[in-house]
Amino acid sequence: MSSTTKVVLGIVGGVLLLLVASCGIGGYALYSWAVKDAKASMIPHHTYESIKVGETEAEVMSRLPAKQSSFAQLGEDEKSRPKPAGATCRYYFSEVEHETNGSTSWYGYRFCFAGGKLVEKTTF
Repeated sequence: MSSTTKVVLGIVGGVLLLLVASCGIGGYALYSWAVKDAKASMIPHHTYESIKVGETEAEVMSRLPAKQSSFAQLGEDEKSRPKPAGATCRYYFSEVEHETNGSTSWYGYRFCFAGGKLVEKTTF
């Protein structure tokens, strides 16, 4: 094998190694962002259940985290569940542990407000 071929193979190997490392670091960063986003925007399931349509936006917001979930919003399918006309919506997560089998489920919650009142709450 010539010295030129060795140099080219060394460069290609180094580039591949950098590419693999970059993908790993990027994947970890995305995972960390998603977990941080979910935790900052989590509400207990009982809080979701206690909030009633018709409550004022101020009443509802006093029981919700200031940060909504941008990650939950990405998972929301607005084609199958369109927003109410003229409403603005906020998105949150909840982690629910099932006592019967010990499993955990993640739920997304959407709260939609119009005219200063909660007009819809949806689980997805």
